[in-house]
Formats: sequence, C-alpha cells, structure tokens
Amino acid sequence: MSQPPPADDRSLESAIAAMSPQELDARSIAELDAGRLPLRAQQRLATMRADAAFTSSLSVDEHHAIRSVGFSPVGQVMGTCVVHPGAYALSSCGYYGSMGFGAMGYAWGQAPVAVAAQVESALRGARGNAMNRLMQECAGLRGDGVVGVRLTMQRFIGGGTEVQAIGTAVRADGDVRPPTPFTSDLSGQDFAKLILGGWLPAGLVMGTAVLIRHDDYTTAW
Repeated sequence: MSQPPPADDRSLESAIAAMSPQELDARSIAELDAGRLPLRAQQRLATMRADAAFTSSLSVDEHHAIRSVGFSPVGQVMGTCVVHPGAYALSSCGYYGSMGFGAMGYAWGQAPVAVAAQVESALRGARGNAMNRLMQECAGLRGDGVVGVRLTMQRFIGGGTEVQAIGTAVRADGDVRPPTPFTSDLSGQDFAKLILGGWLPAGLVMGTAVLIRHDDYTTAW
C-alpha cells in the first residue's frame, strides 16, 4: 500500500524531485485511489504556500469586492475528473425488436424514452470527484471557501467526458471563520452583497439526468 507523501512542504518537494517519471505516475495514481490529490497538484499547493503568493480568476473589481467584506483570495483551485461510460452503459433502455434488417434495425412504432442510469451515475460521480478535489486544493491553501466556481463538462480524447471545476479559494481575514469550507458560483460582487446581508454560501448543489431515445421506424424516414 502506498504511504502518504511527507506532510512537510520541503520534504514533499525533495521526495518528488527524487522520483522517476514512472514512479511519480504510479504514486499519483495511488494517491488518487486513496482519495487524495495527485503529487503534482500537492507540489503546486506546497509551492504556493511557501511563496505566499496567489493566482486568481477574479477580476480587479471582484478582488476589491471580496476584500471589502473581510476575505482575501489565497489561490486559484481546480478539480477535474474524466469518465468513459462506454456504449454498454446505453443498454437496457427499453429498445427491443427490429424491422427485419438485422439486430441493428429500427423498432416498429415509437421507441421509448428511458433513463440511462449508468451514464447518470458516471457523470454524477465525476462531478462529485471534481468538486471534492477542488475542495482539497482549497484546504491545501488553508482557505475557508471557493468563490466564482465554474463547473464545465466537455469531450475528452478517446471519447470520454471531462468534468472540471475551477474557482478562487478565499480566506477570512479576522478570527471569525466559517465552520466548514463553502463553494459558490457567485461573482465577487455578489458574494460581497451576500456577506453584507448577513449570509454565507453553504455550497453548490447539482443534479444530473441523462435520457436516451433510439431511432425508430418514424425517425428512420
């Protein structure tokens, strides 16, 4: 079983520098299997902590709005996950029968609309993994939450689907800290309005639905 990487930033840098590319890949896969970030991501966070510098996807106005309500950006964070459910996942969708042109023919009448449960499960899991990795990066920068989260889904090489979450981690300036890290897709200005109104984001919520309808005798024409 793979051991967790050194907790000390300097030790982590030294450990990664001593690894071969093959060993680095193997250890990163082991880290992902254990629910942690790959080693390159851990190294990037360690460098940002050591340099006390931050990157950000915020505009100047957003940055000033967030600072005006007692929060400071600590770094751009992201999480990503690639899934490939495969053609088998579209089976059991209620489409049976053909017009006599072989197994790939069209059904007589109207093909049913059915839930592609396996595809739904894969995409739901991918979004969950992406958001979890985003929050791990936020925690790695000692942030209290992430603002301006953009959750996207696009095609990946080889026919897979990549889900990606990107945002800016922020930290409260004073001693009053949120009880748990939050996520929000609000802009910096809207986040500031929410704080001024006495509220704090709790987190992004999402739902996934995938339906499929095969071609039938009608659509074949």
